[in-house]
Amino acid sequence: MIDQKTASLIATSCELGAITTSKTDQDRKATFNFGQNLGMAFQIKDDLFDILGKESDTGKNSGGDVKRNLMTLPLIYSYSHMTKSENRQLKKLLGVKKKTRRILTDIRGMIVDSGGFEYSRKKLDDFSNNALDAISFYPDSHIKQSLSDLVAFNALRVK
Repeated sequence: MIDQKTASLIATSCELGAITTSKTDQDRKATFNFGQNLGMAFQIKDDLFDILGKESDTGKNSGGDVKRNLMTLPLIYSYSHMTKSENRQLKKLLGVKKKTRRILTDIRGMIVDSGGFEYSRKKLDDFSNNALDAISFYPDSHIKQSLSDLVAFNALRVK
């Protein structure tokens, strides 16, 4: 789902930049791969904000994805690494139509306990590194530095 939303948009945008400025397949592939990985990292960061962030800090409705029962990477990972009993409990909490702050806190705790946030942060780092690897063969320039800075900004952003 991440790949078909944010990542495909960013990948295509980056590839279009190469199409308009270069005629080589290597540039098209490199910029597409850069955008694909940056998009994946961006969406994972957004998923982490949704569950861990405060609305006043992120500008995002805290727990909005969870309230709408959207499956994000931390939840997907948690489901696959919980006991059957924990899965039932998580499904029960997610099934509540009007999720209170307490329910969101309980869901957050279950994701912490199952390693969902830790795994998501690792994947964020992996995709960020893959984005940088995609452009590593380019010589140093202000353009390459700007792309690298964009990856770092995403990884460190608080909004």
